Amino acid sequence: MNGEPMSEPVTVMLEGHTLTLSGTLERDTIAGLNLALARLSPPGGAIAVELDAFEIADGLAAVAMVNLIRHIAATRHVTLCNAPQLLGHNLYRVGALAAGGMIELRALRDEEPYG
Repeated sequence: MNGEPMSEPVTVMLEGHTLTLSGTLERDTIAGLNLALARLSPPGGAIAVELDAFEIADGLAAVAMVNLIRHIAATRHVTLCNAPQLLGHNLYRVGALAAGGMIELRALRDEEPYG
């Protein structure tokens, strides 16, 4: 053990057209999130992703989340609600938030800066 506190594992809940993620995504939990999402069978059409209780712990997790959102958006419209600023910034940076695109950022959380 390296002395760092254990992060809360990512939990996934699907209710209708709303996917709720909570917990902390970090390099050690990426595979578990991908597995949990692969087991879901969301209905067709647009999906909202609620991220109010979801955190991204490191750069690898940020890249994985951007790729995951882009993968989902390849087949359906995705609306991100209460996204961490890190996710919103990275989606913008890679051009995934273009007007009229398949990914809509409904709200970013107001977060305190680290330090």
